[in-house]
Formats: sequence, structure tokens, C-alpha cells
Amino acid sequence: MKGIVDDAMHILDVFRFLGGEVTRVMARLDRLNPVIAGEDKALVLCDFANGASGLWDADRYHPAEAEDPRYTFGAFRIEGSEGALVLSEDGDLRLVTPRGQVETVPYHHEKKGFAGDCVYHTLAHFTRALADGQPHELTGADYLRTLALVEAVYASNETQSWRDAG
Repeated sequence: MKGIVDDAMHILDVFRFLGGEVTRVMARLDRLNPVIAGEDKALVLCDFANGASGLWDADRYHPAEAEDPRYTFGAFRIEGSEGALVLSEDGDLRLVTPRGQVETVPYHHEKKGFAGDCVYHTLAHFTRALADGQPHELTGADYLRTLALVEAVYASNETQSWRDAG
């Protein structure tokens, strides 16, 4: 069992949702905890078809600083020419301008259930769509593209070289 398959599917789905299709990846995976079978550390650089880049730096070995480390599973930062959007480990969302001005971005989130009830909401969407005969937000083709991206991450780690993202 490889750890990146469990977590990377979700992170790489978010990357694809926010940045578009990934064209190639460079990855370094590691296992710091000797008693687990999979890796618990990942550094993955993604190039997107639109020219953007993404970096995923994950570590499940060292403790997080958040009060509830399983709420957001880390911080997330999106940088652009107009500033950066930053999601903290505690779920606070801020916009940071190039001049260093910080503005809180209000949005509804609740610290309940597992990771803010994200799994509950995903399954609720799936069952509603199934019951109503409506399409799901993610298709099988989307899943296969993300799975090909996960495979490219593993291949890049093995060869320590850039890999096309399928």
C-alpha cells in the first residue's frame, strides 16, 4: 500500500479543479516512519497546461501546528498577479495583496464531523445525484485523469525526473 494514493488523489483533484489540467510532474516521496508500508512525505511540483505551476509539500510524520490537524490537513496557498489566497490550518481564509495588505475572506465553514464534514457532503451529493438521475460533479473520466496523474507522481519519484501527466 502506498500512502500517496490515499491522500494525493484528493489534493491532485483540487489542483486540477483550481489550475486546470496538469501536463507534467516532478516528485520526491519519502517514508520517515519505519513502521508504515507507504510514504508519509511528498514534494510534488506540477506544471499546468495554462503555464501555471503548483507545489504540494506534504508531511504526515511531523505533528501539525493546528488545534485540529485533521480539519484542513494543512495550509493551502494560491498565488497570482493580484495577490495570494491563503487557507490556514485552522480554516481561516485570507487575501494577501502584493503590498502585504491582509484581508479576511468570509465564508461558511464548520468544525464538525471529519474535516468539516467534507466526506458527508461528498456522499450526500453522490446519493442525491444517483437518486435524481443527475450527473455527478466528478465523472469517471475525471477520476481516470487524476489516477494517471498519481501514477505519473510515482513514476517521477522512481526515476527522479519529470514525467508527463498522461
